[in-house]
Amino acid sequence: MKRLTLFTALFLFLQLTSFDLFSQCNISGSSTIEVGETTTYATSSGGNFFWSVTGGLVINSPNTGASVSVSGTTVDPTAKVCVTRFQAGQEPCCSCLTVSVEPPCVPATSVDITIEPEDACPGDEITFTASIFPGDATFNTNNFHWEGGVGSPSSAPIIEQEDGKTFTWNTPVASQIWVRVTYKSCDGSTVVDLIIIEECCIPITSLWITQIEIPGQGCPGDEMEFVANYLPPNATFDPSNLSWEGGEGFISPLNVIQTQSGGISFLFDTPASGQAWVRVTYQDCDGSTKVALTLVNFEDCLKKEIPPGLSSPVNPNNNLPTGQVSPNPFSDRTSFRFNMEESAEVTLEIYNLKGEVFFSNTALYQKGQQQIEIQNLPEKYNGLMFYRLKTNNQIIDTGKLIRSN
Repeated sequence: MKRLTLFTALFLFLQLTSFDLFSQCNISGSSTIEVGETTTYATSSGGNFFWSVTGGLVINSPNTGASVSVSGTTVDPTAKVCVTRFQAGQEPCCSCLTVSVEPPCVPATSVDITIEPEDACPGDEITFTASIFPGDATFNTNNFHWEGGVGSPSSAPIIEQEDGKTFTWNTPVASQIWVRVTYKSCDGSTVVDLIIIEECCIPITSLWITQIEIPGQGCPGDEMEFVANYLPPNATFDPSNLSWEGGEGFISPLNVIQTQSGGISFLFDTPASGQAWVRVTYQDCDGSTKVALTLVNFEDCLKKEIPPGLSSPVNPNNNLPTGQVSPNPFSDRTSFRFNMEESAEVTLEIYNLKGEVFFSNTALYQKGQQQIEIQNLPEKYNGLMFYRLKTNNQIIDTGKLIRSN
């Protein structure tokens, strides 16, 4: 009856006082514990104690002292260690500490980086993914540290990322980039992997030369510009790997008169002979050699004005319309075709650059379509030359010829 009265009084006391009757006790000890690991939790000394646990924890020692030994048994992120303390003359206290029971630490022995896309090049957006080994190693996505840089891996990083097993980087265009990942294992050790991505080699499949028209130029002896072209457009192309040659004649035998190392274009001082060629050689990124060759085209020379002294006003009242010269430029032979409205004597004269006549032909031509054919000129007459058509001692047409043997 006496014990019952004591519990009744205690019950009434609890009802009539604040719900904060039990003040908080201090519990010291780790908030994480591995399965199979044993650790000690403690509170302030003095008084009577009662320890209890929940979830994946078990008490290994007497639970009525100021400290208690606890072991992890099963994985449980919300297990608790609790203590109640009673002491004469003081309010009782009660407190609980949430303890995460984690799998046992299996340290990572290595980390490996893979990339997507697999054929990525500097300048692409690349996703890097880290995997730790062995497969059952204790994994924590917050324990990764990423770094990325340009050039040597010993250089300072230009981008960094904390945490996460993946790292996406819109990489810069460079001859070489690098990415390094560091993983801190559960036992405090670290493992590192480094990947280097070099400039990709996309060989060119086609190489050719374009001759550029330069205003006021285009005749034998003039400076002409040539440009290298290639396909595909995304090929790994380095103009410094181009080698240019310009020569006189028709390739075989070679007579190189000008060379140039590097550069997408080539300025060639063409020979006055009117027989010239240009060749470009390219050392590709895959070690192969590409070659393109072209003969110099002097057709733009025909657009230039005829020098004074070799041209005269054309008689506007002549009866011989301007004819057609074909082919022009020519090699062995060319023809002057014209239409006669009435019979007349026509003279064809051909001059060199000095204004000297080296070919002349006079004949009577009947009404209708007529033709003067030129062939078998001496070999010394090459390159640019000029012609006149005359009738009744009046110049009726002038023009330019180019001969390339």
